[in-house]
Formats: sequence, C-alpha cells, structure tokens
Amino acid sequence: TGNEVLPGTYNESNPLPFKPEYEGKVDCTNVIIGEDGKVSLEGCTVNGGEKQYSYGIEEETPSLAGTIGICNPLSVATEGTYTAGDKYECDVDPNKEGYDQIFYVLTNATSGSVNLIMDSNITRTGEAIKEANPTDKGLVAWITQTDYEREDVGGTKWNSYEDNNSFGPISAIEYLQDATASWTNVNPQTISTFTDDAGETHNMAITYTTNARLPYLSEVGATGCDIVSASSGTCPLWMVDHLNEYTSAYPTRTAVSGVSGYWTLSSYASYSGVAWNVYYRGYAGNYEVLDARYGGARPVINLSI
Repeated sequence: TGNEVLPGTYNESNPLPFKPEYEGKVDCTNVIIGEDGKVSLEGCTVNGGEKQYSYGIEEETPSLAGTIGICNPLSVATEGTYTAGDKYECDVDPNKEGYDQIFYVLTNATSGSVNLIMDSNITRTGEAIKEANPTDKGLVAWITQTDYEREDVGGTKWNSYEDNNSFGPISAIEYLQDATASWTNVNPQTISTFTDDAGETHNMAITYTTNARLPYLSEVGATGCDIVSASSGTCPLWMVDHLNEYTSAYPTRTAVSGVSGYWTLSSYASYSGVAWNVYYRGYAGNYEVLDARYGGARPVINLSI
C-alpha cells in the first residue's frame, strides 16, 4: 500500500514514512508498532491535555480461573512454595470485584495443585461467618430428617438404628454446594466417598461435583488438630479462629458466638448411625444422630499451581 512499516518505535529521530491523521489536535512523542500490529502512542498531548493511550490489536488477558493466580498472598513462609498455614486472599467469585475471601493452605501442595481452607465457616449465602454475632451462624446437620427420608439416599426411617449416615454427610455437603455455587474461579471437585476414624472408605449414595468441599479428617489431623486433648494447644490459630470452643484457654482467638465447629468428611467407625461431634477442630467425640449438634460448613477449594 506504500504505508506499511516495520515494527519498531517511530519519533522525531526516526519518523514514520507517512503522517498519521487523528481526530482533534494530537501530538505524540513516540509511535510504537508491535510485532502483532498493535499501535501504541506515548507522550501524547491531546487537545492541550497530557494523555497516553493505544489502539489497534488488544492483547487478551489470560484467565486465571482455577489457578493460584486468583489469590493475593498475605503471609507466605517461602515464595513459590505452598506450606500449610500460608495465608491468601482469593477472588473465588468472578461476579465480585477484587479479592473477597481469606484462605489458608490446608496441606503442603503436591501434584500441581493446592487445597486451601477458608478462615471461617460459611453462611447459606456464601459469606464468611466472622462478624460479631452474625444472624446466620451457618450451622447445618450432618444429615437432616428430610434427607433421611429421601429415596435417592436410602429412604430409611428417622431413627438411630435405621439410618443412612453410611451414605455420607448429605445435608452438610449440599449446604456447602449451594453456598459456593457462584465460586466458579476455582477447580470443581468430585466427592463420592468419605472416611471414618479407622481409615475405612465409604461410598456415598450420591456423587457430588462442588466448587468447595468439606475438609477430610486426615487433612485436619495433618495441621496438628488431630484427636487430642483441647488443652494441648496443638491446633494452630488459623485452624480454629472464629470458632467459640475453648476460647477461655486461647484468649487471642476471635470467636464468633454460637459457632461450635465445622464438619469433616468422616464418620464414627464403630457405628454408621454416629457422626462426628463437631467441636472447634472438627472432631472431639461422637454422638447419635437423634441428639445431633449442628456443625458449620468450612469450604476447602482446589487451585492449580
């Protein structure tokens, strides 16, 4: 065409072979033509005001969804590694601007991905339970009477002898599934089994695909919050903050009144009608379902690294 130019920077000392035409009074120090054809203008005065802008082929920003790139590191032991307790602020919901939830690395990262646990239990609407005495405590049964009677999970009677606890923590998982439905910046996770305290794996009645899951007992134990006396103090603060159990022993913890712990993907091995008694670290005994306390749902997300 006669007006084609090679990529490079054009200015007073290296002028373009033609004079570009602009709308308005435009004077630019540099005209930069990239390999991809993008044209950038630097040091421009537009109608008497200092401006800098570009036009042409725009570079697409790669999506960070499903990667650790959606998180801003707040307190990391070693850059480039992912160690239990490392603190991040993560943009899990693409419909919300910026970073919106706090997470900790749950276990040291392996196999190209990392599991992070939210710093708080979650409400039914997907918010963290850590305000002073929030209205929604986010407490949910391991399995409700309504779920006991569902045909797709066994259709059994509501009592401690004919139960379907062995089919998994249905109510808690479905609560969490609904609460995190908008968290599409994370990797989906498939949950089809859970374990008991003897390490035996149980198949659930339903296979769930969720944006966040409950923590496994083994993950909770790996942080130092295993089945130990509460007074031993082995649980790190980041695993028990915003929970109201044993705060007299740990006055620095910012407990939320009425929140008694969080569920783990585990049950009591000796009897399928018994699930965990939910205390501050996810386990501190067991109970029969008819006398069930309600526990919280604490989201665990998975991100690629």
